[in-house]
Amino acid sequence: MVNFIWLLMIVAGIVTAMMNGKVEVVTKAIFEAGEQSITLILGIAAIMMVWMGILKLAEDAGLMKALARLLLPLIKR
Repeated sequence: MVNFIWLLMIVAGIVTAMMNGKVEVVTKAIFEAGEQSITLILGIAAIMMVWMGILKLAEDAGLMKALARLLLPLIKR
């Protein structure tokens, strides 16, 4: 249902832009938003790779098991 509402709002915006002769503004906004989303995704992916690498090193070193044993009394409840 929510997808239908979003689709309806997008179509209504495009139709309104067509009726007002502002289609180029909508096209420009679409491309700018696409560019921003790719930049955001690449930044988030880089951060995730670094932290996943650090956690993998901690796991291989046995730090995760030691931390789990240390926190077990707090988590048990």
